[in-house]
Amino acid sequence: MNRCRLIVVLLIYVTCSFCAKNFSCLNRHAWRCKAKLREQQPPVETGSEATALPTLREAKSIICNCGKNCKGLRGLKAHQRSCKTIDAFKDQLNENCPIGLPIDPAEPAACATDLEGLAKESAGLRKGVMLPTKPDEWDLANKYFNATLPISSINGENIDENLNNFNNVVYDYFATTFGTIEDNSRCQNEIREKYGPYSKKQVKAELKRVKAENKDCATMSYLAKLLREMISKKSSKEDYSQFDHDKEIKKSFWGYCKRFLENSKRVIPTFSKQVCELFFFNGLRNITTSAPFAVPSWIPLLQKPQTSFSLKPPSYKEICKIVNKMKSSGSPCPLDQISIIAFKRCPYLRSYITAVCAVVWSTKRIPSPWRKAITILVHKQGDVSKPENFRPITLEPVSLKIFTSFLRNRIYSFLIENQYAESYIQKGFIPGMSGTFEHIASMSYIINYARLKQRSVVITLLDLKNAFGEVNHDLIDCILEYHHVPKEVASIIRDLYSAFGIAIATNSFITGFIPVRKGVLQGDCLSPLIFNMIMHTFIEYIKSPPFDQFGFKFSSLFSHRHWFQFADDAAAVSSGESENQVLLNAFSRWCAWSRMIIRVDKCHTFGIHKQGSASKQFKPNLFINNQKVNPVNIGESFAYLGRHFDFDMSETNHKQKLTDSFTTLMDRVNSLPLHPRFKLLIYQRFILSKISWDLTVSDITESWVRKVLDNKARHYIRLWLNLPISCTLSAVTLTRNKYGLGIYLVSSRFLQCKVAYRRCLKLSKNPDVVSIHSSTSYGKNIRPDSYTSAKAVIKDIRKNSENRLLSKLTTQSLVMKSIWDQGLSTYAKYWSSVCENMPRSIYNFAIRYLNNSLSNRSNTHKWGSVPSPNCLHCQTPQTLGHVVGGCKQALKDGKFNWRHDSVLLNFTKAIASIPNVRVYSDLKDSDLFMSPSVVSGEMLRPDLIVIKGSDMFIMELTIGFETNMSKNADRKQRHYLDLIENINPGGKVRFLNLSMGASGVLCNQSTKIIEWLQEVGLTEREALYTLKKIMNVCLRCTYFLFCKRDEEIIIPKLLFW
Repeated sequence: MNRCRLIVVLLIYVTCSFCAKNFSCLNRHAWRCKAKLREQQPPVETGSEATALPTLREAKSIICNCGKNCKGLRGLKAHQRSCKTIDAFKDQLNENCPIGLPIDPAEPAACATDLEGLAKESAGLRKGVMLPTKPDEWDLANKYFNATLPISSINGENIDENLNNFNNVVYDYFATTFGTIEDNSRCQNEIREKYGPYSKKQVKAELKRVKAENKDCATMSYLAKLLREMISKKSSKEDYSQFDHDKEIKKSFWGYCKRFLENSKRVIPTFSKQVCELFFFNGLRNITTSAPFAVPSWIPLLQKPQTSFSLKPPSYKEICKIVNKMKSSGSPCPLDQISIIAFKRCPYLRSYITAVCAVVWSTKRIPSPWRKAITILVHKQGDVSKPENFRPITLEPVSLKIFTSFLRNRIYSFLIENQYAESYIQKGFIPGMSGTFEHIASMSYIINYARLKQRSVVITLLDLKNAFGEVNHDLIDCILEYHHVPKEVASIIRDLYSAFGIAIATNSFITGFIPVRKGVLQGDCLSPLIFNMIMHTFIEYIKSPPFDQFGFKFSSLFSHRHWFQFADDAAAVSSGESENQVLLNAFSRWCAWSRMIIRVDKCHTFGIHKQGSASKQFKPNLFINNQKVNPVNIGESFAYLGRHFDFDMSETNHKQKLTDSFTTLMDRVNSLPLHPRFKLLIYQRFILSKISWDLTVSDITESWVRKVLDNKARHYIRLWLNLPISCTLSAVTLTRNKYGLGIYLVSSRFLQCKVAYRRCLKLSKNPDVVSIHSSTSYGKNIRPDSYTSAKAVIKDIRKNSENRLLSKLTTQSLVMKSIWDQGLSTYAKYWSSVCENMPRSIYNFAIRYLNNSLSNRSNTHKWGSVPSPNCLHCQTPQTLGHVVGGCKQALKDGKFNWRHDSVLLNFTKAIASIPNVRVYSDLKDSDLFMSPSVVSGEMLRPDLIVIKGSDMFIMELTIGFETNMSKNADRKQRHYLDLIENINPGGKVRFLNLSMGASGVLCNQSTKIIEWLQEVGLTEREALYTLKKIMNVCLRCTYFLFCKRDEEIIIPKLLFW
């Protein structure tokens, strides 16, 4: 009996193949099995990214710092709620932390009044130079440099002279050959400052005096403009009528957007040169008098390197790779005015700088031209008489940037190969990693998990004052030694920092060179890596016991997280206040050693805990250096890496920010006197780019974007294109080869951003981030995860728009479908370029023509504007095809013949400009050309016959509604078939059946038009110009006929463009 029962049990129960547990039915266990999920995790790589943080989630037993053996990470977290060792350790760290903040060098007590070490001479700035624009000019420049700058002359003893000669030769060549960029801004600012406070009466008198002298044109121009503004009482507004906006935006698109959409007017500082020198001298001097840096015992030491540092000199291949990656838009240093573009376009300059870098690498000495840089000031906000309200931007010589980029690459490769670079906690300045996305996704997941699972979490955001500018130069030497960087390399960096100086340049003055005795070099390619190496000492500290057991535990599938670091932005995360306080004390201890300054007033803390059966937000009680950290108020949000987080994760801040910024920008664009195509271009390239970050990092839904932002975008697009409310925008989203505008709505950009965001999480090297992606692949993330790239989104959206036009919008897609079926898609881009250069009225007409949404009587009758849809002349329905090619009365009046002959006239004159050809054109009212009947007879008279030698070229032109293009072409082909075969027995005959739509679109049977024109004698460029010309004239004539559709007019002269 028992045996039977055992057999029945064995038959009924099922054993899991992963965890070996028995179940009556696997059901939910099949997808909840932890052993199965661990096995299906992505393989852990052996690089630094995978081994960056020791994980505790797989350990079955963990020993707490107090000695208690806990069952797994979950048991450890439960025990730590009452562990008294944490409180004791917190008190122990407090004893090692200084009371109060480190000395702030910006305080008046610490400021110096004697500028000792400041260079007396001012920096000599060069004017900008013009660069070649043609490949032949660059080749000539490269040959000149090859002949003038011998590489053999470069040596360690004369490296300063070599580099100065290099700068002079390159600058003089471009300045002499192509000229310099005159800088008149300083003169204009002096005029503005002088006449700014003048009254209208004073300005009028001064303008009269300057005109009498007739010397200073700049002053005269400014005073005249100022007087016009005063008279029209628009001095407080931007005067849009003074210049051509379309011309300005063509000249510089981003410059125009910056001026009129960002209101980024350059603010001139009003403080004196002495105040500027004193401020920056005090800010860049090192006032610390403590002992030299040494790595303390509580920071774990790194193991000895397994891979040695490569001490080979830089190769030409390495330098070329660096130069190619540098942005061409970077500004050159005003000391030499040599742009990175010169290195990109001249191979010999790359060879020369490679030799210079090799000499510097071998001699371990930085040349004197590389020890100077220029700093410009950009206003942030506040009083312009205070230097602290300006942001300094340092411009280094490009050649120095190339060398420090080489240094950075060598050091970073050494750190990666020896697993000295950590990327689990620190995600700033890591090549090939979207660290911002990963930290934001992790932070969002932590808050959501704690809120929904009733878990406690405390998050503290930390802020360092001027983190990059407070780095002690002695600390850099210590950090390089800590990471086992060879002394040869460390000596080069030490020499670079030992005597580096910057000069502040404004419109009013240029200071002497101020020595940089504190902080990493701004604008230098090596500085981010040095700062990461400094922060790495702290990360190694908090990865060691007992901090490795702190933090917030997601679930069994995730490692616990206790610290976030992105460059200098830090966040401490824990499951309780005690743990978080220990982490803050550890950070204060490290800052005291590294002499960093914590701005406690800028730090914030946020907490969630379980209250009853629900999660609630609370205000943690935390301190840094005996100063309380500001808690986030209940119901409010905090910002981290550009995203707002609150307890409800409501995204209210992002929604408000998106709505306000989008509406403001669209209103500004709408107020500008621009052509509609430029307004659409600003919307597509500028406005969508401005809001892309909030669309990417926020957790808003696509339905909200469609409801709010898409509706606003549709309103303005219809307003700019003069489209009625019933007109679809599906055709607008199509590409130019489909006769669309290539414009898409905000929801399409939102989907693109989300696809890029989700792809970065999915392809991350961090297994926890990949797990977050997998665990959130539901709901609103299903659609973004279905795309493989952002380009696939636009491709799919345009395909849906095309299908919608073909299947649903049959009336509005009548013209578009005919063009797609019968039109010549090869030349669609030329038709689009013709439309873009039309006046705004004809441009909008062309867009509405393709959508069949013009105000002909058939449409206005549907809209309820007129009682009858019939034409006023022939009493048949006045459809679009009737207006542009079907009205019998218009045909009788000669309107359609006028359009036909206007196009033929322009085509004929282009052919007539060819030498040694005879042209016969059927222009009835013109005496310029003989009739083709002279050659072909009266029975069959084509529109154009061209005789070139023994060859004859025949062209027949037909213009009608787009639905009849192929029918018209077939009819003409049959009509002239006998003429083509018999008209020229002794030579060849080339027949061009030129069938066009009323909008200027070519029929697909006119594919040989360019070849036909080239055989006649035009060049390819002239043939394309002629093609655009006849498209232009046809569209203009159709626009005129449509505007005069209900009027009886006198036919004007033929239109020649």
